[in-house]
Order: sequence, then C-alpha cells, then structure tokens
Amino acid sequence: MEKRFEEKKAKQKKYYDQGSRKQSILKEGETVRVQVESKWKPAVIEEKLQKPRAYLVKMANGQRVRRNRQHIRKTQNFDVSRPRESRERPSQTIEDFEFEVKGTNQKNSIQEQAYRTRSGRLSKPPDKLKSDKYSRTELLELGNRYSDKVQGI
Repeated sequence: MEKRFEEKKAKQKKYYDQGSRKQSILKEGETVRVQVESKWKPAVIEEKLQKPRAYLVKMANGQRVRRNRQHIRKTQNFDVSRPRESRERPSQTIEDFEFEVKGTNQKNSIQEQAYRTRSGRLSKPPDKLKSDKYSRTELLELGNRYSDKVQGI
C-alpha cells in the first residue's frame, strides 16, 4: 500500500514539474524588484537565508525585509539610493513649439493650443479646428453652447 502511494506521489510530481521551472539563485548585492502589496519596488539582495528560497533584501527606503524567491524579480542595475524622480528623463518644454494659424501670418503660442499628457506626449488640436475666424476659446464656447442647446438646457 505504501509503495502505491509513493508511485502516485512520484507520478504527480513528474506532471507538476513539466509546467514549472527552477528559479535562479540570487547573489548578494544584486538589484531586484520586490513585491509589496501588489506593487514591485526596487531593492538589493543582502543575503540568502537558511530557509529554502528565502532572502533578506534592503528596500530603497532603507527597510530590511525577508522575502520568498517567488516575490523577487531580477532587474537591471539602478541606484536604489536615488529617488525615482531624479532617475527619470527630464521633461521637454513646449515654449519652442509654434504653428502658423491657417490663412494668416500671425503665430500663436502652442501653450494656448496644446498640452502635455501625463505620459509626456504633446497633444495638439487637429488642423480642422485651426481657424482664422474664431480663436480656440471662442470655438470651445460655441461648442458648449451647442451641446447645451442639444441637451435642452
């Protein structure tokens, strides 16, 4: 009876192992990301602990925590001591961008016409909205009046 149990156990392990892979062993000083409340935060491996797959990691804020290998991901090298804002690329200014209003020689600053999205992309209105008859604020006001009229306000 015990032999059949061991055979079933071995067969189950064989099929389980087909869909799994071994995690690599992390070295001290290696930069990683650690899962903290469903977010991945930067950290550095301080040491491998005696428990299987357990590591002591130092977070960017100086906190030392124990984590299982399942909650640690390798990353490229970065400086954990620097805050995130200083590692990001500098944002571009939009003062340099200008465009010519259709039908006139007058140039309007793009600051009135365009804006930067959260991702940093410059969003400009389409050419069909550029008009020598109305300014952008007048067009917006006309659009608001039209929508109020349609809604019956």
